[in-house]
Amino acid sequence: MSQELLRGTGLSAGQELLVMRLFDRPAQSQASLTRWLGVEPPTTAKMLARMEKAGFVERARSVTDRRLILVTLTSAGRALHRRVSTIWEDPERVTTADLTDAEIQELERLLRRLIANLLTDHEAPTGR
Repeated sequence: MSQELLRGTGLSAGQELLVMRLFDRPAQSQASLTRWLGVEPPTTAKMLARMEKAGFVERARSVTDRRLILVTLTSAGRALHRRVSTIWEDPERVTTADLTDAEIQELERLLRRLIANLLTDHEAPTGR
């Protein structure tokens, strides 16, 4: 469903989370985005490379700590934020109507892990 909602935005599933995060908290380090998403660093690097190529984000070394790579939305990324916000408004309101704030935060954490699993190449499961 998320890919259908994102059709025409130029984003793949999961990348809209980065747009939302970077809009709320500009100039995030790539490492902090990786921790927030709950994914492995190569997954974040791949997502950001695609978004950078599409012109939605830019990455630059921090002037205060050259070890950090800071990620910011471009003007195209900020414009995309408005569209992504609108796309997710109705489904989010309906699906979380009876959840507490704590439950919504836990759900978001778990969903980030699920997205990370989908974006990361894994061997076939051996059973549970």
